[in-house]
Amino acid sequence: MGLYRPDRQVGDPAIYQTVHGYSDEIAPVQLNDKWGFIDKAGTTILPFRYDTVTSFNAGVCAVLMDGKWGFIRHDGSIALPAIWEKTGEFSEGLCPVKKDAKWGLIDLSGKTVLEPKYDDMGSFDAGYLLVTSNNQLMYLDHTLQPVWKQQMSCPAGTNLRMYKAPA
Repeated sequence: MGLYRPDRQVGDPAIYQTVHGYSDEIAPVQLNDKWGFIDKAGTTILPFRYDTVTSFNAGVCAVLMDGKWGFIRHDGSIALPAIWEKTGEFSEGLCPVKKDAKWGLIDLSGKTVLEPKYDDMGSFDAGYLLVTSNNQLMYLDHTLQPVWKQQMSCPAGTNLRMYKAPA
């Protein structure tokens, strides 16, 4: 997929391997198997040095460097060091992070709000966080306490779409 630029003509070869949507006026793009960021004029804003990136969210962007995930700011400076196996996106002030094969939560300062102890974790949505522990689905609220747990008597093969967030 190429990027539209006014100085390019139809049929010109694509500049980038992959282009994602704009967030905060810049877009992540891939060139020579590395990721960087461009503005709407196509000017490189952050150099192509990341293995993988997400879009900016809450003023930071998750980036993969040397096999670990961390967060950068719009100017490319390190917001949170690359120490996690995986990350989600910040939502409602918190972000899921994976360390030692378990998921927990951090805040924007990088402070651990919930120690990694869950097998899987989404991001907060409408005040609730979906987590999995020992194959049991649960919703946590902002106090990080379970407000709903899947009944373990559910038939095998039951999937997430059969359940809704607590009202």
